Parts: sequence; C-alpha cells; structure tokens
Amino acid sequence: MNISPEEFKEKLLAGEHLPSGLVVEGWLDLNKCTSLTHLPSGLVVEGYLDLWNCTSLTHLPSGLVVEGYLNLRNCTSLTHLPEGLVVNDFLDLNGCTSLIRLPAGLVVQGHLDLDGCTALTHLPFGLVVKGYIYCDESLIGKTPREDLPLYLNFKFEGNIREYIKRRIQG
Repeated sequence: MNISPEEFKEKLLAGEHLPSGLVVEGWLDLNKCTSLTHLPSGLVVEGYLDLWNCTSLTHLPSGLVVEGYLNLRNCTSLTHLPEGLVVNDFLDLNGCTSLIRLPAGLVVQGHLDLDGCTALTHLPFGLVVKGYIYCDESLIGKTPREDLPLYLNFKFEGNIREYIKRRIQG
C-alpha cells in the first residue's frame, strides 16, 4: 500500500496502527519525534528517512528499505540495526551512543558515519560501504584483525593506511 509522507507522519503521531509493507512515496521527515519508539515492519521509503533526534527509538523494523539517505543521528536509544537493512545512500549513525552492533553483511551504497557510536565494539564481517566510513580510530582498533574489512574506505583524522598496516603486522 502506498502512502504519502505527510499521511504516514500524521497517522504515526496520532497513534494509529500502521500495517506492515507500507511504501512511503518521498522524503519521510520524522526528526525530533522524541516519543517515537518503532516503525512498522516491511517499511519502504522511496526517498530519504530522517529520524534525527528520535531519542526513544530503540530499533528499526525488519525489512526496512530506504532508497535514499537514512538519518539516525543522535538516536541515543538505538541499540542495533536489523539484519537485511537496505540503504541506497548515506547512513548516518553519528551520536548513536547505545548502538552496540551492526548487522553482518550490511551494505551501504553511500557513506557510513559512525562517529560518536561509543558502545559499538567492532565492525561486522562482510560490511560493504561504497563510500567512506567516518569513525573514531579506536573503533578500528577494537575490530579483530581477521574481521577488519580492508576493502573499505575509512575516513577519520590520521593516516588510516599506516594504521591498518601496523595492525596487520602487529
């Protein structure tokens, strides 16, 4: 069932039940919805999904597909992402301080921002990011050498090539 972003937001904020499998046609702006705790399963957003500062959101639904940018910046209660999450652009997790893991095999077609994800202990095996990964150097240091996905483009302050080289040799 297709639904406009405005109708989706209106129903969600009114507390109406939203069925699984909805397709939102366009940019869904739910930023600063601090009481938002969940979204319906199987949700497809054909544009951007902006959940910035949704501080009560603890998880995303299974089957979530975002055709554009997924902004989860400062979703401080978010603990994990669902297996099979599809993001066809930039995935912004900056400031998700409770995020403890990323799903194995996560594919991000754009950049991945993990700055400020202080509870995240390592990068998952099979992570594919077509753009850059923005993260603290300590996150790479916490990732077991055998799981370190060398094919990724990392972006952070410092010389990543020298850092990875030292990790492999050491």
